[in-house]
Amino acid sequence: EELLTGLMPCLQAERIGVSLPSLRVGTLDAALANQIKKVRKTGFTLAPEAGSTRLRKVVNKCIEEEELIKAAEDIFTLGWHSLKLYFMIGLPTETDEDIKAITRLAKDVRDAGKRVREGLPKGRSPRVNVSVSTFIPKPFTPFQWEPQAGPGSSRSKQARLKTEARRLKLGFKWQDPLMSLLEGVFSRGDRTLADVILRAYKKGCRFDGWTELLRFDLWEEAFAEAGVSMEFYTARRRRKDETFPWDHLDPGVTKEFLYKEYERSLGLESTPDCSRDECTDCGVCDHEVIKNRLSGPGDEGVLIKNKRKPYVGSEPLRARLSFAKTGKMKYLSHLELIRAMTRAIRRAGMPVVYSQGHHPLPRLAFSQPLPVGIESLDERMDVELEGYSQAPERIANGLNTVLPGGLKVSNVRFIPLKLPSLSAIIKAQKFLIPLNDGPLGLNIDSKRIDGFVRDFLMMDSIIVRIERGDKSRDIDIRPLLDEITHPGDYTLNLTLKCVNGTSVRPDSVLARLLNLTKEEASLIPILKTRTVV
Repeated sequence: EELLTGLMPCLQAERIGVSLPSLRVGTLDAALANQIKKVRKTGFTLAPEAGSTRLRKVVNKCIEEEELIKAAEDIFTLGWHSLKLYFMIGLPTETDEDIKAITRLAKDVRDAGKRVREGLPKGRSPRVNVSVSTFIPKPFTPFQWEPQAGPGSSRSKQARLKTEARRLKLGFKWQDPLMSLLEGVFSRGDRTLADVILRAYKKGCRFDGWTELLRFDLWEEAFAEAGVSMEFYTARRRRKDETFPWDHLDPGVTKEFLYKEYERSLGLESTPDCSRDECTDCGVCDHEVIKNRLSGPGDEGVLIKNKRKPYVGSEPLRARLSFAKTGKMKYLSHLELIRAMTRAIRRAGMPVVYSQGHHPLPRLAFSQPLPVGIESLDERMDVELEGYSQAPERIANGLNTVLPGGLKVSNVRFIPLKLPSLSAIIKAQKFLIPLNDGPLGLNIDSKRIDGFVRDFLMMDSIIVRIERGDKSRDIDIRPLLDEITHPGDYTLNLTLKCVNGTSVRPDSVLARLLNLTKEEASLIPILKTRTVV
């Protein structure tokens, strides 16, 4: 609380929000929450760890339900609408009753939020999201001797929790049990796994932390070829005197202390926090050079001072920027582009106007989102500023100094706030498409291309299926086609209009024109040359 109280004057002036990681119940109070909400109401995650009081004692999280309910009431009273509760399944000595207690406790928290919100101005109903992951025993902890719950057991528990959460109208998220299994293997693994990792890499395992890219079948092949069992590292209980691969490392805490803690956990005996209670003789402190100490009120510290100079002028104005998005930057999604430009504006010290409300955001507006993989020489962006004295060319130079290579501002001009927004004035986008470049390298006769274009433009209706996620719809793109020309070489000039908020991707037009698949059309390099306003 003291740290945030000192930091918030600086952070508030810079519109920098503060968010906290998952909090142990009892560490959050109204004063702390009030500091955080000065800029925006970032999310809160409380970590009860287990649903029942008994199981929380096993993991030495001696949190009473009343404490959790009180923390939730404080959060909802201060205006937050949602709260995430983090739990683990597969903890030592876990029973069916412990699993049922997870959703029961989450419902009690949500009901407490409803009671609080009844006395406040009307708004969104409180929402509680339950996040569940499989417990993974770690080295240098009392549970390093414990087996890990297998994928089958975790899936069964997740299914029951999901059904119950749906019935109680709770949000529910979980981690893939196969990913947890791999994490468990490498958590307590030894040098034997080096061969497994290399084999999996050569088979194509990449970015396995993303569930959609996890190829567990390839990992299974790698383990089998190396003659290594996953279950050896996860499914067995270790002997008390077993030599661990990490025993040659010294974290300060002794192995004997950890095993005593393991026995105390199974006996539901809690161990006090030595920063507030008696010493537990864990081995970290020598009580001379190394000893436990907490900073308290009055301790000297260094606080960041707000060094921003007052802005010149007070009337807000709008700057309209033209910029290029080329090279590797063509792979940025629209949201990633917004983040990149927002960071550059902050680094350049531009005084951006922020929106009002509980979650203030910089007032930026962009032209139509460009599909990932397409370069552009003429993107547009509007940014509202709190009065600015610098010349437009200095703004461009300042931004180009801090932007990543491939994003470059070419023009800046100030315009009145009353002028229509970008989305209202953009009429069309022009694209240049070289058909003989790229990995596809279409080998189509020039006369055939002329025929394709002529037949295409003679159609009264051209239906294209647009797919977004698991949804699809058919649209007529003929009204969106302003111009297609074939200058005589292996290039196409394409002009696409935006009509009543509807637009179409240039590669979708290309696929329909040349009878290509969506994947083939995406391999042809496309360059946006101009935004028509």
